[in-house]
Amino acid sequence: REDEEGEEDERRKSRERLPSYASPNMVTLPSVQHSQVCLFFILIFPPLTLYISCLHIGSHVKNYRNPVIQRYCIRISILVPVYLVAALISLWIPTKTVWIVEMLKAGYEAFALYSFMALMLAFVGGPACLVDLWESEGRYLTGDWVTGTCIHGTMKLDGLFLKRLVQGVIQFVIVRLLIVVTVPILIAKDVFAEGKARFDRGWLYIMFIHNASLWVCLYSLWLFFLATKHYLRPFSPVLKFGLIKGIIFISFWQLIVLQILVASELVKIPPEFSERYIIDGWNNFLVILECVPLAILNFIAFSSKTGQYDSEWVTWRMLME
Repeated sequence: REDEEGEEDERRKSRERLPSYASPNMVTLPSVQHSQVCLFFILIFPPLTLYISCLHIGSHVKNYRNPVIQRYCIRISILVPVYLVAALISLWIPTKTVWIVEMLKAGYEAFALYSFMALMLAFVGGPACLVDLWESEGRYLTGDWVTGTCIHGTMKLDGLFLKRLVQGVIQFVIVRLLIVVTVPILIAKDVFAEGKARFDRGWLYIMFIHNASLWVCLYSLWLFFLATKHYLRPFSPVLKFGLIKGIIFISFWQLIVLQILVASELVKIPPEFSERYIIDGWNNFLVILECVPLAILNFIAFSSKTGQYDSEWVTWRMLME
């Protein structure tokens, strides 16, 4: 019995020697700026991303034969370096000034979304040409529960339909910019409370508005894809749609996951750092790592050989159909 009591005392003393945040059942997120492993990856990945992106943009400039198509491709290609630079700056500047970088990044996100929509329309000859094709062929988009279009039934494809789709994309651009301006104000007033679902704090409402706007934007892009997939098939639209959505929305969703993990105490924060400092640091670090595969996929999806002018068919076509 004395041996058992002695072992229990030793276990209690060993637990007391551990820091309060170092529970054996929880993962502790260290500070990215003070982790040698993280700093090693930060030194390696950004130059690689910039090299791939510069090579990508340079290939467009060197083979600038299709201005209408390649202009939009270059604009979209710059989005990955913008994310990378914003993440690097956010790691080393005071938290209170991060919103300036976020505002600039959100502005370019809006510009990239517009450029992507314009690129898809350019592939089919422009908005007027697309509407003429729909109306001349008498096309309709039928409601189907498999594709998630059953909520609106059968819709006629015409100019009004295209106008509503464009508005569905642009509204997210506006909401995104408004959120970037609003969040710093809520943080300054100490009424934001990241990751905490409280009705007297702003985080819950911001997430609801953002997700509702995001759903409308994604659904509008999905309807546009369904309505034009037979025209866009030579241009590999699935990869392009998936990539642009991933680039823009991945950083937001991983930030939400980090906030929920911390708020639910599944991971712990070292006591010498604030929650916002650690969460923002890890979100920026993950973005830096993700920029390399995104730059590679960007190179493939929006390469300088995306389209060529076929004089026989008088249309933009893929080199690799």
